[in-house]
Amino acid sequence: MSLGRRAFVPVFDARIIDEYRVVLSRPRFGLDLADVERFIRAFMSRGWAVEPGEWPHPMSDESDRVFLEVSRGASAVLATGNLRHFPQQPWVMSPSAFWDLLVTIDRGRNEPDGQF
Repeated sequence: MSLGRRAFVPVFDARIIDEYRVVLSRPRFGLDLADVERFIRAFMSRGWAVEPGEWPHPMSDESDRVFLEVSRGASAVLATGNLRHFPQQPWVMSPSAFWDLLVTIDRGRNEPDGQF
């Protein structure tokens, strides 16, 4: 399997960066603030800042809207452990489903059809 050679690019906007900064700075994680900032800089340098797409429908957890909008703006898969917070769409999936998709593509059995 050659997944290690594939490039996976995170997508974000300022709202996501702010969310990551707040969450990672919580005392329960015990992370040094300088390490959090280094992570944020590395994440931003390896990812793509995107213009969010619109999602005009209500969501069960409005605080998750940012992730859906950024995913849409980038035409990217949204892999989440909180599927119940997101609409059922072919491009919203669990991390394990995303991994399975990557393995399938990597094996050459299926090519992405542009739905993402």
